[in-house]
Amino acid sequence: MINILYDTSQTYSEAAGCGYYTLVNLKYISKLDISNNFFFKFVSNFGDFYNNPRPPETNPFNFGMYYNLEKKFDIKTLYNDVNFESYFSPIDIIHSNNYWAPSFKTKSKFCYTLYDVSFLDKPELTSSIIRGGCQENTLKAVLHADHIVTISKFSKKRILNYFKFLKEKDISIIYPSSKFDDNKIVSDSKNLPKSIIPNKFLLSVGTIEPRKNYNFLLEVYKKYKKRIKNYMPLVIVGRQGWISEKFDNVIKDYGLRNDVLWLNNINDKELKWLYQNCFLNLFPSFYEGFGLPILEAAKLSKITLSNNIGTNKEIIDFEDLSLDFNHEIWVDKIIEISSNLQYKKSLEKKAFLSVQKFDPKISAKRLINIYNKL
Repeated sequence: MINILYDTSQTYSEAAGCGYYTLVNLKYISKLDISNNFFFKFVSNFGDFYNNPRPPETNPFNFGMYYNLEKKFDIKTLYNDVNFESYFSPIDIIHSNNYWAPSFKTKSKFCYTLYDVSFLDKPELTSSIIRGGCQENTLKAVLHADHIVTISKFSKKRILNYFKFLKEKDISIIYPSSKFDDNKIVSDSKNLPKSIIPNKFLLSVGTIEPRKNYNFLLEVYKKYKKRIKNYMPLVIVGRQGWISEKFDNVIKDYGLRNDVLWLNNINDKELKWLYQNCFLNLFPSFYEGFGLPILEAAKLSKITLSNNIGTNKEIIDFEDLSLDFNHEIWVDKIIEISSNLQYKKSLEKKAFLSVQKFDPKISAKRLINIYNKL
């Protein structure tokens, strides 16, 4: 029996990209026939870099066991103790998913998920606290980890660029999967604003933070409004992130308060409905380890316009959908697609077929294979 101490600290309240990645992997690991070979021990607060403010009291998963450490320990003291593993004994593998890494070599095998190196490639797009913590912990991880998991070929290439002592075999790619692969998530719109009409709105999904490039999107939308009479409203879905002015004020400053709707607290059923019923998804991010909204939309037969950056092309490599950082090019493409529904349908079909390779069952099996080899 292999005992795995598994970091679930970002999977609870307000889970974002990293948390969803962990959740989807766990969901499909739980469906594998591995109970005789693996035992998972989930940890609510893992390391001293990210502190989960509201962990559940009891095990939120349908397998394994669960440690809620919030009230039992001083977290910083626990995880800086070279013997911290003894509290969870027996453990054979530790898997960190929240960027934390110990400053020493663990007795157990240590697996580390390094989603991307945006904090090195684009340091100006993260806060000093996040940037410093990611840099410090990533350095500890690459020095001490037995294996690194990342989410795209692009991210692996960038990691190897910075840490040249690592070898190709030290890093495995496990692609993210769409949570909407699970048909149990039934779309629901009853609590969404009534002004959102099916197939009559543009959509954009992502945390409100600088690297998502929302100022560019708002400028595109403003120009789009000026060029077309029957323009569609824009619905933006995302929580307020770091280094971002209150987004309501940004929308107001662009003079778009009546045309741009910001939703910052919706559930998965509502998000699925928005993807299914949008006319077009827009994703102008500066930098991504993996552009998950592109995948989520395509899995539901919707297309996404995105900026021409490498990682996006790993998901859907269509020149028609990968655009330069130019406002007019984006406006032209939105209008072109709006005026040619056959063209739109053909792109949607191609997009759907191209993302079938991103299978959560395959990702779960790859992760278990990594554990078997450690």
